Amino acid sequence: MRLYSLNDAPPRGPGLTVRESPFWTLLGAVFVFGGTGAMVWAQLAGHLPPIFWISAVFLVLFAALMLRSLTTVFSIENWRLHIGEEGIMVRIRTPLNRHLPRDDRVIAVIPWRDIASAHELRRSVTYHHARRRQYRSHAYAVFMLHHDAPELVEAIEAERNKSTPPGCISGGRFLHDVAVMEGARELRIELVSPNSRATPSTKAIFATLAKHIPISESAREEGEGSLWDDRVGKRLSERFKDRTRDR
Repeated sequence: MRLYSLNDAPPRGPGLTVRESPFWTLLGAVFVFGGTGAMVWAQLAGHLPPIFWISAVFLVLFAALMLRSLTTVFSIENWRLHIGEEGIMVRIRTPLNRHLPRDDRVIAVIPWRDIASAHELRRSVTYHHARRRQYRSHAYAVFMLHHDAPELVEAIEAERNKSTPPGCISGGRFLHDVAVMEGARELRIELVSPNSRATPSTKAIFATLAKHIPISESAREEGEGSLWDDRVGKRLSERFKDRTRDR
């Protein structure tokens, strides 16, 4: 296994490339741009009170973020996993973080001889609020490696820390973890989440993998936690403590 930066990574070559599906982004864009246009038109036509200009401003800002997502999902950098003849390539960094330095080592090339097997994992997590519960479902392509991969663990952890800029306390575009390591030999590539869905289908992905490595039986995993275990919650908690301390 070797790690590369975006500048010196080898070409992907022939094979199956797993990308972020544009469907939900396009659907969201239709609603956002449609709502923004309707709000601005109504304001200019004088059909709404001036106070609604505040809502219009927020809609315009949200539309700008949606435009960023649209340009990303249709860019050549929109990929997270490539299944080739010699092995797999994994893009650790989500393309939404394309503003980060390109010389970071965020491309992992893993030959087939280093992979023992693969399987699908469905993970359900229950997060507890003070007054209610929130359920999140994820699907992963899990690769079991023959040997420990400390460099890969370090690279993924470094990306997790770097993908949360000091001025950002929220926003999925910074906090989206495409690749996760469980231990030193289990690599998880996210395929489905509440805010993300990869293409092609899971069935097509594992049918292609089956040509090269053994496919184990799919697994399910459940867990519980607090939203304050998330990085967003931690940053909010830290800021609250700092402001309280300053007072």
